[in-house]
Amino acid sequence: MKILQINKFFYKKGGAEQHYFDLMKLLEDHGQEVVQFSMQSRQNEKSKFAKFFVSHMDIHNSDQLDFIQKIKNAGRIFYSFEAKRKLEKLLKKHPIDIAHIHNIYHHISPSILSVLKKHNIPVVMTIHDYKLFSPEYKFYHHGKARQEQAQGWYLNCIKTKCVNDSLSQSIFLTLEMIFHHKIMRYYERYVDFFIAPSEYVRSIFLKYGWTEDKIKVLPNFLSSDLPRVDKVIRPPKEPHFVYVGRLSEEKGVEKLVKYWYDNQLSYPLDIYGSGHLEKRIRILIKTNPNIPVNIVGFVPREKLLNALKDVTAVVIPSLMPEPFGLTAIEAFAIGIPVVVSGSGALSGMVEKSQAGVIFDLEKKGSLERALQVVGDTEFRNHAVEYMKKNHDPEQYYLNLYNMYENLIKKN
Repeated sequence: MKILQINKFFYKKGGAEQHYFDLMKLLEDHGQEVVQFSMQSRQNEKSKFAKFFVSHMDIHNSDQLDFIQKIKNAGRIFYSFEAKRKLEKLLKKHPIDIAHIHNIYHHISPSILSVLKKHNIPVVMTIHDYKLFSPEYKFYHHGKARQEQAQGWYLNCIKTKCVNDSLSQSIFLTLEMIFHHKIMRYYERYVDFFIAPSEYVRSIFLKYGWTEDKIKVLPNFLSSDLPRVDKVIRPPKEPHFVYVGRLSEEKGVEKLVKYWYDNQLSYPLDIYGSGHLEKRIRILIKTNPNIPVNIVGFVPREKLLNALKDVTAVVIPSLMPEPFGLTAIEAFAIGIPVVVSGSGALSGMVEKSQAGVIFDLEKKGSLERALQVVGDTEFRNHAVEYMKKNHDPEQYYLNLYNMYENLIKKN
């Protein structure tokens, strides 16, 4: 089978990209031929299809662009002639059986979906965030999880300035949503089937008017390249916790560090990751030298997982409703439990696995109680047992391949 995999970034920027690369490797390991379509960037991994990638566009430093370039970028977000033209060239050179899209908004744009439909190619989409439903893709703004911007014609986004507290950005991305979902209806007309990584994402899909026959829950898998343990590793004698992830507001890491200081917690906390809040967190640590919080920074995935074997638990204080929980399953795979905020798919994962504790940072004492009980070996037993039955790459491949086959037959 020849499978086109499309994502706007071709380097491991975040969880969506990690899944994208893991999936391509999984398919190739099973003898499938993978064709790639993405955006050019100096950070990209190597690809023999790179000449077909769309040109680079940086939407986060638009202040440095001249007026003409800003207009061009704005137009491309709505409708990309370049992406359609390059995809046509790719398909002419490399005919495919099915297309699997991931995150394509802004940099590639859903205008490419009409090209796939023109060639009678079935399209599958994995939902990695909430951009399918809202101008603001995290369901988080102004300090808390919010969904009112996903209702109706998305006009609540403008009222609340849901995108970066900016009226102009909120108007622009609301218009983009109206054009893509209400006028052109690209995803609604041209995507044959959607994959939800969790029951939570499926519930959001149905909540905002999509039909049940268009979606299936297929939880993300853990790459076979990553370590898994069969036996429980004893917890350390002294409690020791870590945070792993992006250092950004919606991930709750700054709030976690402040809570650690405000409540004078004596447990060591190591912070792994990078992001725009790194400088602020380093200043917080410097001004509170007596509290054992340490920022490690970015560490490669394999090295990080080895370091996690010596901790009591991974703390995931996310303020946004997480669509999945890759950090949690990576921890479970090496027998480490998690302490999570009760938001999105994470709480469901903890309830199903019994391999962690749910807390609420707004409730005094909730985090301390969670940290105290999660050191019990029973949580580690549950983590190991859960991973024996879940997130297996072989099972994921079989489910996905059957989905591909059924769609090709129907087409």
